Amino acid sequence: VTTTTTTTTTQPTKRPPPPYSSSSSTLHRTRATGRPTPDPKMHPPLDRPHPDCEKEVDALRQCHATTSKVKFWACNEIKYAMDQCLKIEKQRMLTEMNKDFEEKRQREEDAFRDAVGQELTFDEYLKQDKEYLNAEKAAQDRRKANPDLFARKANGS
Repeated sequence: VTTTTTTTTTQPTKRPPPPYSSSSSTLHRTRATGRPTPDPKMHPPLDRPHPDCEKEVDALRQCHATTSKVKFWACNEIKYAMDQCLKIEKQRMLTEMNKDFEEKRQREEDAFRDAVGQELTFDEYLKQDKEYLNAEKAAQDRRKANPDLFARKANGS
């Protein structure tokens, strides 16, 4: 008499990732929108040109190429220097891009007024709108009545 036993093995089912995480370590999801955003701890892509920080980018690439992956802290000082350089570069670029912001905005408002046929800007309209002014006054009164409710606290609560 021969008996055969059959064993069935089931593969564990793969669970979907949680809604606010991502499989990529460089992206995370915001709670408000659920859309992926860059991780604030990561630097921008280094394959794009960074004219002010070429030396720091090359040093970080060299450190990653020559350092063992076991020593994950070995390039921290170089990365910190690169992050500081990228921060300064970004500030310089934003200043350069926004140097004539007010002039551009005024041209856009003038073009909008010409297109719509109104002479008031949006800010001027709000200053004349009684419903808006009443709502703004009520909001200020609420802030004055409950200053602790609207104050930012240093401990993050």
